[in-house]
Amino acid sequence: MYAVVEIYNEKGELLERGPNMIVDGAAETIVDMLTISPTFLDIASASAILDTSNYMVQAMSFAKSASAYQWNQHNFRNEDNFAVQKVLIDGSFIGAASGGVSSYTPYFPDPPDTAWPTDTALQRRDAVTPRQADLEAALGDEIDRTICNQNVNPYVLPTGRYLQTTIGSPFAIMIGCYSASDAQTMVLLNISTGTAILNTDVSGHYNTLGVMDSSGFLNCINPAGVATFPDPEAGLVVSALADFSGTGEVIYTNDMSGVDMATNSICGGIQVMGLFTIDTRAMVANGINPPFATFDHINNTRIYRLFAKKVLATDLTSHSDDVNHVVSGLRHLLASGTKVRIVWRVFF
Repeated sequence: MYAVVEIYNEKGELLERGPNMIVDGAAETIVDMLTISPTFLDIASASAILDTSNYMVQAMSFAKSASAYQWNQHNFRNEDNFAVQKVLIDGSFIGAASGGVSSYTPYFPDPPDTAWPTDTALQRRDAVTPRQADLEAALGDEIDRTICNQNVNPYVLPTGRYLQTTIGSPFAIMIGCYSASDAQTMVLLNISTGTAILNTDVSGHYNTLGVMDSSGFLNCINPAGVATFPDPEAGLVVSALADFSGTGEVIYTNDMSGVDMATNSICGGIQVMGLFTIDTRAMVANGINPPFATFDHINNTRIYRLFAKKVLATDLTSHSDDVNHVVSGLRHLLASGTKVRIVWRVFF
């Protein structure tokens, strides 16, 4: 089994293509599927454990180097108005494009961890922001330390799950890498002068559609029994060509909007991607028995297992001005229609 990842821009131009290492989670999932006893079929209360959806890729998430979680947007130092995404940038801007803002290069001291077959998370080191203790005290629960780019986490439920609705918590934007759905004001400040170099309203595409949970897991949207190919802008889409029986190729596709790219960029970018299946064993061990609840972007009870991991050669959110520094690269990301298409081909 092997896989190839391709990245395209909104014009269909290939930006990157390379293989990825399938991690142990893929083998574990396949072994679980092949060794589950068929006798469960005769037990009404347990037969749902045989459902094939329990062993299929169900989500995708994005990450960066562990050190980047302590810098850029995560190193929040302007605390006078948490309802506004004010950022004292640690990275650097290039050029002097019209509109007062150019292209942002995130700051990350260390490269992302390379892929190893034993990986169980997108990054192996524990990434704790400088304000971890304050975050835990404010939210009343230990922050999910899964190393991935989390979503906006404004409120906490009694169960310890985080909502992604209207901005309300003082630390919501500090952790989250995606804009809320309701026209959130993004203000970028010059780190030396404190003056605004960008002040605009943004609405996250994933959150507008409700296809990403608070931990940053993007849901697979394929409806059961429907042969038509859903729009990759609406979530993670799984498909196969007519010659699947001969090639064994399964294709996972998603379009990330320019707005979600821009907010991830100021949070340190995206250097790592992962595909995830449901961890059936962990779900049952935690008292969550099949049939498992459907994906809920507000209170997702699913426990995921890393199936495959890809370390990118180039930051997925990278952008640049035009050659004369007249058209801002960051403003291009925020423009309507800007996106990247991720095509992840897994050959079984």
